[in-house]
Amino acid sequence: MLLPSALKPFWRKAGDSIWGEADASASSPGFDDSSWEEVTVPHDWAIYGPFDVSNDLQTVAVTQNFENEASMKTGRTGGLPYVGIGWYRTVFRVPHGRRAVLLFDGAMSEARVYVNGEQVCFWPYGYSSFWCDVTDVLTDGDNVLAVRLENLPQSSRWYPGAGLYRDIHLCGKRGIPSCACGYF
Repeated sequence: MLLPSALKPFWRKAGDSIWGEADASASSPGFDDSSWEEVTVPHDWAIYGPFDVSNDLQTVAVTQNFENEASMKTGRTGGLPYVGIGWYRTVFRVPHGRRAVLLFDGAMSEARVYVNGEQVCFWPYGYSSFWCDVTDVLTDGDNVLAVRLENLPQSSRWYPGAGLYRDIHLCGKRGIPSCACGYF
C-alpha cells in the first residue's frame, strides 16, 4: 500500500560549493542542511553543468577505427560533470505500527541510504531499482532520509546520469512484512 504524500516533493541537495566536502555527518538527523539547494526529485545534478570538454577527456586508441596509437578523445558524456559525490535529504513520517519500505526507481550510483543516521542499505548499481526495509529505524515523529551517491571516474562509456534520477516511493503495511513488490 502506498503511503501518499509521505515523501515530500522537495529535497535538499548539497550545493556546488560543498560537493565532496559533506561527509557521513550529512546522514545525521541533526545535520544543518539549511544552506543546501532545494530540489525536486527526480533530479540529475550534472545537467546543470558546467559543460566542459575536460569532464570526459580520455586517451584511447579506438581499435574499431583501426587506430594503433592512443589519442585524445572527448564527447562520450557530453562534457557533463557527472563524477563526484552528492547528498540528498528529506523528512518523512510513517503512521505508528506500519512497516515501511523505500523503493528507489533510480539512484546513480553507489547509493548509501540512511534513515535517522543509520545506514539501511547500500546499492552500487545505478541502472536498476532497489528497495530498503526501514521499519526498524523509524521514529513516531519526523524521520530523516539521507542518500549519498557517488559516481566514480571512468565508470561509464556514456553519460550515466547523476543523482536521484527517478522517483522514490514509500510503501508499507500495517504490521505485516512484505517485499517491495507486494509478494510474500
